[in-house]
Amino acid sequence: MPTTTIKFFKSDHLPKNLQTISQPMCLVADLMEEILPDCAEKSAGMRKLLEAKDCFVRAELSEKSKLVNNNEFTCPHGNNWDDCPDCRH
Repeated sequence: MPTTTIKFFKSDHLPKNLQTISQPMCLVADLMEEILPDCAEKSAGMRKLLEAKDCFVRAELSEKSKLVNNNEFTCPHGNNWDDCPDCRH
């Protein structure tokens, strides 16, 4: 039976630069889901892996993004996320 956290490892909704950060963690999560037996330690490990993935994504955002006047984040290209053709999500 899959853990309840596996659904949070999906990355196709993220901009490409964040998918690059997130996808390796998704691959590890899928592998662990497949090869490990269901148990409390697997669930704990999956939660910690999810926490690590989220930290890595936030690290990418904090390094390459900055606040603009309307308190929205800009993408790494200096555009609003919604207006950038490379980051559109």
